[in-house]
Amino acid sequence: MFYDMWNPNYEMMYLQNTLPNVYPEYQFPIHPYRDERQRRREIALSPYAATRTDLGDGFMSYKWEGELINHNEYLTAYMEVPGMKVISGGWYISDFSTAYAIESYPSRPEQWVITVFNGRSGSPSPRKVSFHLIAKS
Repeated sequence: MFYDMWNPNYEMMYLQNTLPNVYPEYQFPIHPYRDERQRRREIALSPYAATRTDLGDGFMSYKWEGELINHNEYLTAYMEVPGMKVISGGWYISDFSTAYAIESYPSRPEQWVITVFNGRSGSPSPRKVSFHLIAKS
């Protein structure tokens, strides 16, 4: 048989073709399908609900506190400041436990989007997450 050393999955292709013949009871593992849409929530954060700090030279800092995120949930926050241009966005979460920023980017000149995943398992109580935004007029 021809050995394609450039194909990184060569061994797996070879095994899939031969193992069912040698070991008919062997089952290749199938990962269960998880519908992540059921655990996704989106919020729109208004600049009027934020704590604002004037940083000078047209820069403003916005801070939204007290948003709750459940365990094993994706929370997408849309931070929008009309009439300004976003510079940077950030977040932090209560407790020192597993949490990830899946995405953080400016979607429009006046809007920043952050998606946070709360990976903490075992505790059904929600955690507080805060979002921050720096913008310039």
